[in-house]
Amino acid sequence: MYAEAASAFRRLYDVANGAQARSEAAAGYVRATIADGDKEGILSMAADVDSLADVSAESLRTARFAKAGILFERNEKEQALEIYKVLGEDTSTREGAESAYIVIRSIYESGNLDECEKRIYAFADSKTPQAYWLGKAFILLGDIYVARGDAFQARATYQSVIDGYTPADDGIVDEAKDRIKKLN
Repeated sequence: MYAEAASAFRRLYDVANGAQARSEAAAGYVRATIADGDKEGILSMAADVDSLADVSAESLRTARFAKAGILFERNEKEQALEIYKVLGEDTSTREGAESAYIVIRSIYESGNLDECEKRIYAFADSKTPQAYWLGKAFILLGDIYVARGDAFQARATYQSVIDGYTPADDGIVDEAKDRIKKLN
């Protein structure tokens, strides 16, 4: 069903009159292809959307984010991280903030704690409205302090998440509490 819708939206793009109509058709194409869930179809759509003239920034971002997710799953992490780095430049969007976090997390996993810490503070300075991903980043900051053997600063960082993060029911506060328990 979604594959048929995606195909119809793509055909509509080719015959639509005006940039706005084409942009709306492209948005439907992106949404339907992602909803279908076929990974090869998503990769193909993302490449196709990149070549279209009348596509909204939101549709491009959504397509690229989906592509990066598939590449990351397939262990093509370098390619995925290149996309995430570009998307992470705009942390005002959910995809941008999550992308920034994924890049930060990959830096942490590579063992470059200084660079990771620097990126977390830059992420916080970006004034992102995406509290969830910022909360995840601050938990990661606490993990950096643990890795450095600074349990006092780690605990203070986790506690600041517990005290200052809202909403308290999306798992971030519980994750910070679990980290404090592990310190004890």
